[in-house]
Amino acid sequence: MRKRVNQAKEVISKVDFNDKKVGTWGLLALIVIVFGFIIAPLMPGLFDTTDSSSLKFGSYKGQPVYYEKDNKFAQYVKSYSNFYSKLKKNNSLDIEYFIWNLAFMKYVEDIAFIDLAKTNSFYVSKNILNKNLMNSPVYLDSSGNFSPKRYNKVSDYQKFKIHNETVDNLLSSNIQVLLSSSFILPDSLLNAIKSMNEIRRNIVYVSLSYQDFPKDEVISYADQNQKLFKSLDIVSIRFKNLSDAGGAYEKLSKGMPFEEVAKFYSEDVTNFKGIASSKKYYFDLDLVLEKKEDLAAIFSLKMNEFTSPIKSKNGNGYDIYKALSNIGDFDKNSEHDISSVRNYIETYEPSVIETFLEKKLNDILTEVNFDGPQQVFKKHNLVLKKDVVNLAYNMNIYPSTLRELSVFSNSKDFYDVIFDLKEGQWSKPFLADQRVYLFSFSSSVNDSVNSDNLIKEDRMLDIFYQANNKLVLDYILNKNNFKENFNEAFFSLQDFS
Repeated sequence: MRKRVNQAKEVISKVDFNDKKVGTWGLLALIVIVFGFIIAPLMPGLFDTTDSSSLKFGSYKGQPVYYEKDNKFAQYVKSYSNFYSKLKKNNSLDIEYFIWNLAFMKYVEDIAFIDLAKTNSFYVSKNILNKNLMNSPVYLDSSGNFSPKRYNKVSDYQKFKIHNETVDNLLSSNIQVLLSSSFILPDSLLNAIKSMNEIRRNIVYVSLSYQDFPKDEVISYADQNQKLFKSLDIVSIRFKNLSDAGGAYEKLSKGMPFEEVAKFYSEDVTNFKGIASSKKYYFDLDLVLEKKEDLAAIFSLKMNEFTSPIKSKNGNGYDIYKALSNIGDFDKNSEHDISSVRNYIETYEPSVIETFLEKKLNDILTEVNFDGPQQVFKKHNLVLKKDVVNLAYNMNIYPSTLRELSVFSNSKDFYDVIFDLKEGQWSKPFLADQRVYLFSFSSSVNDSVNSDNLIKEDRMLDIFYQANNKLVLDYILNKNNFKENFNEAFFSLQDFS
């Protein structure tokens, strides 16, 4: 009996062991099947890490907006770069920034439209989707026809990406078509808007420019700021490093002529043609020197004395200066001095000129109120000019009527001044474009307008459709769903590989 029990236990243990073996191999087989048929096709996607191939530019509803190789953002950057390639010849960072920002905002618009479509349960028909998928460049042969062979060579992960991108593109275009097609304007509104094109306002004006800032005022400014306009005839030698500058200073201290030292340290000794002298004002050197004590050192030189090496403000080297004259004060009889002071004021102190011109026009305006415009303007040698302003300027769909004042075509401040005027009234001095103006509203008329100048209805509707789309898009983007991180991302591109 005991023997039978032992035999039974032995049989049971063997069966249990074999079951364990079968279970282990079955599990391994299942893992291999899952890996081979499900995970392996997705491997390219699993190893696309954002750390090495993408840069975050912002987020939409908490989801990051990335620049990634070959994504739509990258495609927009490439497209705009090609379009603006002529402007990029100087490698301007401003142009580069403009291109990237344009591409970024276009990409965010796509995201917003797609989100709007999905939020409102838009869908794409299967037939339309399949037609678009079959036209994907990845699946086409050299003749532009769908190729089953090429289709079969594409990984499942790539097919998945193409499918999603196609759906998104169709949703985005569909929502934009819907927005345009559902935007209907009544004929009465269109007719009213077109009739506004005929409403013009005739104006007259006088102006003073920076050139009307008188010589006496220039001299007065120079007298009040004498230190700025002290001058000195000097020559200088530029050195790349302090070691060369120190060596040159030692040679000069031992009596070596200044020009010979300049030739010795010239980058092209063979073609050396000497060093040019120039008249420098205190303000000229103040702009290029790093320290005030260096400026003081130069303006303490006597004729034929030279300075020790002085570092330039931009940090690109060192200079040794030699005085070829004694220090001179501003000379009111020197046209060169007067011109230099005028240029300084226009460049660095324009408010001095503008305040003077505004005050002068205010004084003239006071005279006009007593003696009338014709007599006063003639007295001050002011020419009265005319122009025509279109009432509907700010709708951006009308031809401009401005002539000499065309610089104000997009100036809201200008139009605010004009349309606040009453007939016969003069405006306050209006400052713009290095001039100060006085405007007067002479009459309001419905001029007969050539039919060629009237706005065409189809163009008007097209502009309204664009405006409507923009309003919807602005509404979407202003719901605090979109967070911008563009500047930080753009300026870190130099470290981004």
